[in-house]
Amino acid sequence: MVHSWQDIALQVAFWAFGFVGLFGITLLPLRSVQLIYRSWAPSRASIVGRLCFSLLALAAALALFGAVACTYGMSRCLLGYYCSVNQAGGWFYLGGVGFWYLAFELVAFIVLLTARGLSRAAVQKFNQSDVAG
Repeated sequence: MVHSWQDIALQVAFWAFGFVGLFGITLLPLRSVQLIYRSWAPSRASIVGRLCFSLLALAAALALFGAVACTYGMSRCLLGYYCSVNQAGGWFYLGGVGFWYLAFELVAFIVLLTARGLSRAAVQKFNQSDVAG
């Protein structure tokens, strides 16, 4: 049976998201707590810190909500309830957990990178005004 490259790419993505979802079930709550805890102290120092903390908390809440919904569907598959037309339904739900984990990590990376750049720019601006004054 000959498959096109699009079919193969879709299958690889399906399996890859499912594999990430295996780890994402545990890593998503741990990483969200770790990143929120780490951004708690800087959030009191500046408006950028508060914004970073708020965005991370919102992203964590959305990702956890999505992952819990996918985990519930997966647990129904494991308990023998109807979950899809074939046996890949559980892996599909696991791929959903992987998607939510990767989406959270991407948002966290962008938020922290932006916050770091904004805080460096603010420090440089402060240092230049201190030298000039």
